[in-house]
Amino acid sequence: MLLYRITITLCTALFIVLFFQLLLTPESFLSGVGLSPNESAAVITRRASIFMLGLAVLLIGSFRLKTSHARRGICLALGITMIGLACMSYYEYNKGILSSAIIPALFIETAFGLLFFTLFFMNLKSKLNQK
Repeated sequence: MLLYRITITLCTALFIVLFFQLLLTPESFLSGVGLSPNESAAVITRRASIFMLGLAVLLIGSFRLKTSHARRGICLALGITMIGLACMSYYEYNKGILSSAIIPALFIETAFGLLFFTLFFMNLKSKLNQK
């Protein structure tokens, strides 16, 4: 339960920071990872900020969840999301589209993905042991 709450807290903080950064300074974010800040990219970036806010709210709402089907679903979904983001970061960096500034994000995404998968399997094991 402690690892779950720590992971949820840290990931919520990350999503809130990203929400504000993507919403208020999309051009700075885009430039920071080596992309050209243009109007189309800024629109997509601002729209992505709402997903960050939604995920933060979901995590805040799940903070006190005990081992349950809902908690397993949240952990699996976030594990897939974070590993997916890490894979896309690596792919775009490897193609030369993103700058090396994406490398810290790649490690953070990977770490959160692995943490959420670990929590998913711990939660699943706990359920199986109850039967």
